[in-house]
Amino acid sequence: MVQLIFDKTNTNLPTALLVEFDNYNGTQDDLRYNSIPINPFNAFFHNANSYRTQHPIRLAYTLTILKSQGQTIDKAVIDSGKKVQSLGLTFATLTRLKHFKDFLIMPSLERLEKLSRSKSKLRLEE
Repeated sequence: MVQLIFDKTNTNLPTALLVEFDNYNGTQDDLRYNSIPINPFNAFFHNANSYRTQHPIRLAYTLTILKSQGQTIDKAVIDSGKKVQSLGLTFATLTRLKHFKDFLIMPSLERLEKLSRSKSKLRLEE
């Protein structure tokens, strides 16, 4: 996040959060290159008949495959990059999660096809 934008009449909640992304290639914001504004939204709770205004952002962390060893991770987006050094490292990453439904592999199909053609595919066919 690079900037909080406030309305002059309301200083309780920012009108927008300006967030910068290194590889952003969408429309350009006038305020900063590679940034997009994140506007607040209202979440309505029917059972409590109330609402909350908030910005739709979530704190996230990144780990390398080696740093993830020995940990149990609840959910993960796994990006093995353009090259996999070892198929065993990808396997080690997948075993950090409790359930198969709790991860997303990016990029998916093309990357997995390359793995299946790799020289170290001894156990892939089992």
